[in-house]
Amino acid sequence: MFDRTNHAEFTNNQFIEIQNATPSPPDLAKTRLVESIERDSHLNGYRPEDPTTIKVPKITFDIISCLPVVAQQRYGTSNSMSPTNYGSCAFDLAQSLNLLPSQEYGVLLSMVEVELHKVSRYNDRYCGYLSRHGLVLLASRYAQRVSMASGTSGNIVLDTSLGRFNVFEHDYRTYIHFDSGIRTAAPDVGVDKERNESMPDMDVIRRVAGGQHLVRDLYAVPGTISTTPQEWTQPGSVPIIKMAISSLLQDLECSVFLPTKAAKEWEQVAQFSCDMLQAVTEIFFSIEEPKRLVQLRDILRETMIREGLNGASLTGYNKGVEQEVAEVGLVLKLMLGNPEGLSKTPALSFDTIHRMVFTDFAALCNGHTMLRAATLDYAKLHDTSIKRFFALFEAYKTHKSADRLEEELRKLLHKNENICLVLWQGVLGKMAYWNARKALQLGIEAPEEWIQFALAQDSDILIG
Repeated sequence: MFDRTNHAEFTNNQFIEIQNATPSPPDLAKTRLVESIERDSHLNGYRPEDPTTIKVPKITFDIISCLPVVAQQRYGTSNSMSPTNYGSCAFDLAQSLNLLPSQEYGVLLSMVEVELHKVSRYNDRYCGYLSRHGLVLLASRYAQRVSMASGTSGNIVLDTSLGRFNVFEHDYRTYIHFDSGIRTAAPDVGVDKERNESMPDMDVIRRVAGGQHLVRDLYAVPGTISTTPQEWTQPGSVPIIKMAISSLLQDLECSVFLPTKAAKEWEQVAQFSCDMLQAVTEIFFSIEEPKRLVQLRDILRETMIREGLNGASLTGYNKGVEQEVAEVGLVLKLMLGNPEGLSKTPALSFDTIHRMVFTDFAALCNGHTMLRAATLDYAKLHDTSIKRFFALFEAYKTHKSADRLEEELRKLLHKNENICLVLWQGVLGKMAYWNARKALQLGIEAPEEWIQFALAQDSDILIG
């Protein structure tokens, strides 16, 4: 659906319809269609005395990609637009993009000459042409929502700060209707980012729509993460829950479209991680053993309450292993154990979260070794903790409950010295939560019909 190429050809700038041509009815000059054409005569060149051809807009991907993003964003945030006065909404869209002859970028607009009896139309409105990929790029820059229309119409609805786009099929062809009078607020992300010339917007959009993610390896050597190569994952090669604790999602140069299935999986990872952190911090702040660790935990918490987060460091003490473990628990509580901390977490840079996670792992390895008074295999400790995290996630999918997670984690405390194993689950939860929120922040959830529309090859679609 929505992926058929329109069969047409251009010869010396002349548009010739190969199929679905509609012969001119005898009373064409009296129809509402001609009224629509006459309304735009100052733009389409219609002449009643010689009604043989008109010119219609052809808005290509190249034209849209050349328009300055900042200028488009400024226009898109305006709330003064009125419903179109044009006979074809192709001109309405051109106006919204500042492409009309009297506007700033009017020189870029391409006009195609069409014989009047071959003008493509829908109902009483005549059509111009809009690139499929051009529409996808506009949606990336300005869309707030992508949804399916209610009922059985099968229409794709794009709610953007430029206006509302309806994408639908009629007589085996794909059409777009644009209404500038129904607009959302300007998107919060994406449109004000600097372009990455080595990665065109459409390449990024299509990769993500196809199930790929741009990542860096979480387990790169500390201090080298910024120079670790970025890689695109292969669709379906790694379960999302595994990706969430083994990779660092990277920022993109545009907003993208997440298939509904992937978006739901990331939402589930975010909720699981949030409940995991709640369970871990609840346990950590309720334990009464080991004594020294509990004492340092309480001193840190009191210092933080009295002096704020920056004061929550025991500078008057020789910082030892137990303090490092206590700080891991306190930071989990401060960052992710409350709504305010959760809201700020996605803003952390990937190198910051990488440094924090590795610092936590080192503290917990040392802490577990000291508390258990034994030499441990750190690689085995990490692998066992990851397997436990996956097992808890699988159980959580059936019974979504922070209390159930807490109950399972408390089983590790058959020995009080195992508190670091509990905190380890919290650190993995912190990593997973950061990735999940990053994925959901960068992407707009989109139905399968829009995903297939974006993945199809570029073609000219009728807009009217």
